[in-house]
Amino acid sequence: VLSCFIAIGVVIQIISLAQAEVCPDPVYREESLVSDFIQKLKKAKFHDDMLKVATTEIPLSNKVFKGSQIINILKVVSFVETKTRLIELINPFVQYLTPEEIVQILKEVSYSDDKLAVLTKIANTLVDTSETNKNYIINNAFSFSSDRAKAKVILDSAPERNCIFGQVTEKVVIFVIDFSGSMDYKFTTQDGKTFSRIQYVKLQLTKTIEKQLKPFQKFNIIAFGSSLAMWQQEPVNATKENAASALSWINKQGMLGGTNIEKGLFAALQTKEHLEAIYLLSDGAPSDGIKDVNQMKSALKNRVQDRVKQNLPTVRVDAISFMLGGTETQQERVAAQNFLAGIAEATNGSFRLIDNKVKLLEQSEMEMEIEQIQEDLKHLRSRNTHNPQNCLLYTSPSPRDRQKSRMPSSA
Repeated sequence: VLSCFIAIGVVIQIISLAQAEVCPDPVYREESLVSDFIQKLKKAKFHDDMLKVATTEIPLSNKVFKGSQIINILKVVSFVETKTRLIELINPFVQYLTPEEIVQILKEVSYSDDKLAVLTKIANTLVDTSETNKNYIINNAFSFSSDRAKAKVILDSAPERNCIFGQVTEKVVIFVIDFSGSMDYKFTTQDGKTFSRIQYVKLQLTKTIEKQLKPFQKFNIIAFGSSLAMWQQEPVNATKENAASALSWINKQGMLGGTNIEKGLFAALQTKEHLEAIYLLSDGAPSDGIKDVNQMKSALKNRVQDRVKQNLPTVRVDAISFMLGGTETQQERVAAQNFLAGIAEATNGSFRLIDNKVKLLEQSEMEMEIEQIQEDLKHLRSRNTHNPQNCLLYTSPSPRDRQKSRMPSSA
């Protein structure tokens, strides 16, 4: 029997821990999406047309841009005003940039004043704000002492971006954190340090509250498992006293059993404050509450719309799947990824996958498709032994088609 099988697949990325600040890598945007974006920018040519393309293309995925992708985008743009505005639009879709990547981006701009303008837009993407890293950027991107002094001021005044939570700039936010038993699983970082999942999350949440939140911002923390624990009934201002109280509370909080994402998420949505964003972190698909992703998306949209009817702002949920270490199966990891990604999509939020074992959703889907096709081929061979010339051609959906199939509806 002669059979032909051709599969056009996707580029697979392996998630690992980065060296700087032991930051876990997020899931980066597919190269095919970035390539399409670049081609459309080339056709647009003029500033206003390019910005129209950018405002359409950038939100097509909730995955983040890597530094090399941003550099390639800037290479096709001539006007510095357009480059600066593009960086501003891309910034919310950046988890972090290395000092080397920031220098390369600045080198895409010719004049010192323009470089300084661009630096103001990307300085907040630096996770490790050590003097060594800031000096690397200053010395490698600027030649004159006066420009270096200005660059130093910009870098010193830029807020630090967190490895897990990114940059928290909203006026009212709630952190909804999974305290289920599996958050006690341990993992070891590349520098040899061992943490439980919850220890590492507490460390990063502490950094976010201490280094990012300003007194005019309001925040709250909700811990969920099978049951629920709230630091405050309503968000409060991020004063030094309140920050200290929150950190004391979070570090004393114990584990809470199973995983009821619905309970934690919907408790946050009950606030009467003008909540702008929820930072939801979990290490698994729900074991209690709503378990079907489509039911969750529908219920979540209804809750958000109810808030809008009460003249409260729409709420964005940034969802983080944090599954370093652990004993979960591949199927369980993909289920968690799919559930949390669905929550982010339903609210036009971002989704970050932090997992050193999982195969990405596209990879897992491809493997399942290949398994199914192999089964089909077995049946084909058994049915067509008298016709040896049968040939099966299979083309996998492109990453863009996959992404569109997951895009939230306009409802």
